[in-house]
Amino acid sequence: MKRRVYIETSVISYLTARPSKSVIEAGHQQSTYLFWDRRNEFDLVASELVVAECGAGDASAARKRLDALLAIPLLDIK
Repeated sequence: MKRRVYIETSVISYLTARPSKSVIEAGHQQSTYLFWDRRNEFDLVASELVVAECGAGDASAARKRLDALLAIPLLDIK
């Protein structure tokens, strides 16, 4: 059985952002890329809140973030 992993907004942001010049942010981006390459090992889930956050801001950047979320099932918020 695969482990379920909740994908929150910062994961998608690091995944789709331009490469950072900040060493710390670049490290977060690299870790995110490595995780994303292994994403099929997990059952990924997100929520409508993540979709709303990823859809905000610059239209081009928002489209990249939303595209990354397309195949990820959303949890019901009750």
